[in-house]
Amino acid sequence: MKNISFIVLLVILGGLFIFNGNINAKTTDKKISFQNVFLYKINDFVYSMQDLIKINKELNSLKCLYEDSILTEVFKEVVVIQGSSKVFAFKDYTKVKYSKKQIDTYQQFILYSKLYSYVESHKVSIKQAVVKAFYLASRKMNCSDNIFLSSTKFTKSFNEIMRLEIFLRTRFIPEARGNKRNKNTKKDFALAVSGIKTLLKTINKQISEEVYW
Repeated sequence: MKNISFIVLLVILGGLFIFNGNINAKTTDKKISFQNVFLYKINDFVYSMQDLIKINKELNSLKCLYEDSILTEVFKEVVVIQGSSKVFAFKDYTKVKYSKKQIDTYQQFILYSKLYSYVESHKVSIKQAVVKAFYLASRKMNCSDNIFLSSTKFTKSFNEIMRLEIFLRTRFIPEARGNKRNKNTKKDFALAVSGIKTLLKTINKQISEEVYW
């Protein structure tokens, strides 16, 4: 009989995997190449390894274009990941357990995802001038331009990251709330980061997660 080629969503001991495979219907020989693996679920959205890789890349794009980003400061562990190739390695965790380093990093992504879920219920707008400023900066700096659909529009995923940045700055940084000072001090920034981390502790308790490891 013919080999069956497929992409299957497989549930194994509570874990979710996506893989490409070839199964010979005449024998039990299996060749499987993992393409993705689901790591956790928050509300109705399941996050995969590929999702985390994309979040990491786009937060690095934000950091590259905007060094004063408060979002990337709060989630340093998600932006700069030592040994990222190992942290993002696809594996069948039912056979090879994730390392402590991997789980600690995934926990930071969970916290980030909970913030994303929390901000979804808030009205946050992004002025076109902000998009244009970022686009012009990307032309002059050695930063990725994959976050733009055009000179006046972010990609959908990066637009959501910018909503988080704007939400946090508006809520926690004096200047963003209409303070007349021209520049925030390091003390302002440190207080904002502290306030955000306090908010995250509350959000972490309010929003539950389901993990697949």
